[in-house]
Amino acid sequence: MSSLATALPSQLALQEYLQHKSFDRHLRALRHSLSRQQAACLRLIDRYFPTGTRVTRPEGGYFLWLALPEGVDALALHQDALRLGIGVAPGHLFSADRRYTRHLRVNYGYLGDPRLEGAIRSLGDLASAQLESATGKSGTSFEERSLRP
Repeated sequence: MSSLATALPSQLALQEYLQHKSFDRHLRALRHSLSRQQAACLRLIDRYFPTGTRVTRPEGGYFLWLALPEGVDALALHQDALRLGIGVAPGHLFSADRRYTRHLRVNYGYLGDPRLEGAIRSLGDLASAQLESATGKSGTSFEERSLRP
């Protein structure tokens, strides 16, 4: 509607795919892959993030929302992560009144990305360092960690 011309060949190819290929089969495989990736990401967050980190368990999509412990600033964590080449979204970006300053959105949708564990470990280390700086206590004891259901 906002263009004077459309890419007809790509539209025809998409039409052909949707009519004659199994798009439903593709969606089932994608859902399965995303479910496995989500489970892996949840395990990594449980392993590497400080005690007190809470995580959503969405039924769809490819984002996890983390609520970080008091003493961790998601915007500072985002900025530190960017310096390491890791992209996350601080929660205040999703609020008109700048709430969710301890919340972080993590994308787990890059299927099979071998960098996932290192990125989650680095994020957890950064969050733990902030927490230790703010409270004087280490938040990295693996034995004490557990994700909330």
